[in-house]
Amino acid sequence: MGIVYDPSKPGSVAEKDEIMGSIGAGMTAGSATIVGKPVDASSLGAAGDVYALYLTHGVNYAAVGAAGKAKKVLTISADMGCVNSGACVMGVAADPKVGITVNHSAAAAIGAAFKAAFKMMIKEI
Repeated sequence: MGIVYDPSKPGSVAEKDEIMGSIGAGMTAGSATIVGKPVDASSLGAAGDVYALYLTHGVNYAAVGAAGKAKKVLTISADMGCVNSGACVMGVAADPKVGITVNHSAAAAIGAAFKAAFKMMIKEI
């Protein structure tokens, strides 16, 4: 998973560092292992073959979202503004409670389909 950050914005860099620290050498869930790769927002081509892009606060959502759609990869952020704008497919929140929001149009644009069990746990917009 590419962790997209803006090196000119300290908050974006701090969020990237926090996520990379949480993922460490990789997080395994079942047969999948998630590995983080820091990606400078101005060098999205360097992301390579990632299956998802996590957008930190402060990056240009429109530009990164367009790149994600072109690559047909899942775009994720904790900033609901990204999801509401359609630049991100999925938004995640942990405060005040855990929640996942999916932008239906953005998901359709990359060909993402979610199983019924997952759809029961999310909010779709």
